[in-house]
This record gives sequence, structure tokens and C-alpha cells, in this order.
Amino acid sequence: MVARVRAEAFTKAADRRLNALLVAAPRVGSWTRAADRRLNRLLVGAWPRLAGAGRRLRAAFLPPLRWAGRRLRPAGVFFFRRLAWLERRLLAVAAWAQRAATAASAVLTPQRAICLTIVGAAACLIAAQFVEYRAVEIGQAGYAGLPAASAPTVGGETAGQAHAYLLIPVALLAAGSPA
Repeated sequence: MVARVRAEAFTKAADRRLNALLVAAPRVGSWTRAADRRLNRLLVGAWPRLAGAGRRLRAAFLPPLRWAGRRLRPAGVFFFRRLAWLERRLLAVAAWAQRAATAASAVLTPQRAICLTIVGAAACLIAAQFVEYRAVEIGQAGYAGLPAASAPTVGGETAGQAHAYLLIPVALLAAGSPA
């Protein structure tokens, strides 16, 4: 009820402003009224033709659409049932993932994650001491177009040889230190 009263008040206020504008500019008001009348006559005259065209289009297209709808309905039912099945499965997987993440967050605290990261970094540092980091490839340009073959390497050197394997005790100290 209150909304209706407000809407009526708003409409009346808009009408007052429009009437004030039309009184202030009588030529504009008469021009818009004349344009409104002409447009209304055109629309009233065009309505029977538009309605007839609409009826003809409906008569032409409705039977084939009904025929196609009857044939396509089973495929649509199958598609949407499979979609509903997939949605149920995805919701079940999401619920399982949420339960697993909740359980994992109770086990893997931030302190434990930091400790695991330190131990992982130490393990990577130890593994890096045994990787060949420098070598000379002989005739590398000649092997550029051959995907199965690679140029022979000579003078390979591991990181541990260059550093006398001093970073292994550093890695062990880092892994063994309290976080």
C-alpha cells in the first residue's frame, strides 16, 4: 500500500514537471503531441499486417518445431540426466576433498609445514652436490637437427667436486636445527 502511494506521488510529480515544461515551451508540446499522433496512426495501421505476418510465421514454423521437439526430447532428457549424475559425483568429490583438507590441516600445522620445507630444501641441496653442472659438448651444432642423438660431453664436473662436498654438512645442519 505504501509503495503504491509513493509510486502515485512520484508519477504525479513527474506529470507536474512535464506539464510545467510543456507550458513553458508550447511549440515543443504541440510538436511532440503531433508526432505522437502520427506515430500512433502508423502503428495502428501496421498492426493488422504485423499480426497477420505473426500468424503466418507461427503456422509455418510451429509444426516443424513440434516435430523436432518430439524427436529431440529423449536426447535432451538423456543429456540432462547425465549432467545431473555428473553434478552429484562432483559434489561428492568436493565434499570428500573438504573433509580431507580439514583432516590434513589438523595434522599439517604451519610449524610442521615450515619444518618439512626446511628438510626438503636440505635434501635438494644434498642432491645438488651429485649433479653434473658443467661439461663441454663436442660438435653440438652438428647434433642440432637430430632429436634422438645428443653431442658427447667431456670434462664433466659435479657441484660436490667444485665445493669439496662442503655443502652436505651445511644441509644436514639446516635439517637438524630446531625451527
